[in-house]
Amino acid sequence: MKKIVIAGGQGSGKTTVIDKLKKDFCCIHEATSYLIDSGYVPEDHSFEEFQNEVITKQKEMENSVDEKIVFLDRCLIDTILYLEEEEKEESDELLLDIKNANYNQVFFLDALPEKYWPMPAHKKPRITTYQKGIERTKKLFEIYDRFNIPIKKIPAVSLDERIKLIKEIINKLEE
Repeated sequence: MKKIVIAGGQGSGKTTVIDKLKKDFCCIHEATSYLIDSGYVPEDHSFEEFQNEVITKQKEMENSVDEKIVFLDRCLIDTILYLEEEEKEESDELLLDIKNANYNQVFFLDALPEKYWPMPAHKKPRITTYQKGIERTKKLFEIYDRFNIPIKKIPAVSLDERIKLIKEIINKLEE
């Protein structure tokens, strides 16, 4: 199975891209949204408990499919951003989990223009400013770049152009 990660900061269009890709491919939405939509309330737990739940759910979801190609809306690597923002170190276990996940390709989506910031596809209000989102996006790219996984940046072009770029690279992976 090839695990393809759709990554990027808030407001980069990950949800929209995943929703379009799922017409042709197996796609897994982000674990955080799944947990919250299932009734999990992060505020009722410590930061560490919440991150552990996200990691556990992400691993469970990633291992629940057996398709030739699966697209992931984020992955375990994203957890590192939140740990670093809280000035916490990633555990050796998390780093081992990331290594063992065997991600094959990362498509890192550039942020969309600010006019799209207030209306996320997942309909949940943003709690950060656009500028903070851009800063986080840069930091997240640096984090992804630490791992030995091919990364292709996808520019902020139309949805159809983004999908075309992704599918062109996926077709090469399948050869």
